Amino acid sequence: MADIELLRRVVAPDDGWYCLLALHNGRHSGQTHHKTLEEVQAETERLVEKGRDVYFSCGKFVTDENREADNCGWMKSFFLDIDCGEGKPYADQQAGVVALQDFCRATKLPRPTIVRSGRGVHVYWILNAAISRDEWKPRAEQLSYLGNCLASKIYWAALSTRQPLKKRLHKSKASSIENLGPPIQRYLLKYIM
Repeated sequence: MADIELLRRVVAPDDGWYCLLALHNGRHSGQTHHKTLEEVQAETERLVEKGRDVYFSCGKFVTDENREADNCGWMKSFFLDIDCGEGKPYADQQAGVVALQDFCRATKLPRPTIVRSGRGVHVYWILNAAISRDEWKPRAEQLSYLGNCLASKIYWAALSTRQPLKKRLHKSKASSIENLGPPIQRYLLKYIM
């Protein structure tokens, strides 16, 4: 699955603005908003060509003014980061994935989509339809609470606004995506979260 296909699945497809954040040598070097995935792909390629690391927001924004939470209108996934490697909570990706599997069993959450990115793991529970940020936020906070109680070494990005889209490959190995579970039907949210 290409990076843009991941973005298509993870972020609400209708209405609003996609947001990209660029970093250069670990420092913020700008953000841009785009209406279409084609614009996102073109801008991503341009930024990567300039040597930037590019991140996307997991939410869609009401306006193109900023990427602050109050401007986020819609979400289509719940997500988390698992840090792996030397000096991190998990020795390697496999250990992080085992912790994730234990967490899913303990909470009875469905199998997520996993992106092995560099040394870490990004995890997405993708919904079949977008929900408002107001509907998403309490559930994300519940997941964060469960994560902190049951798997304290897993960093929950419940209120984060960025996830990697296309990292420069000289830093680490390429990303791989494991599509382990189908999208969660929106009506099931009340039963699992």
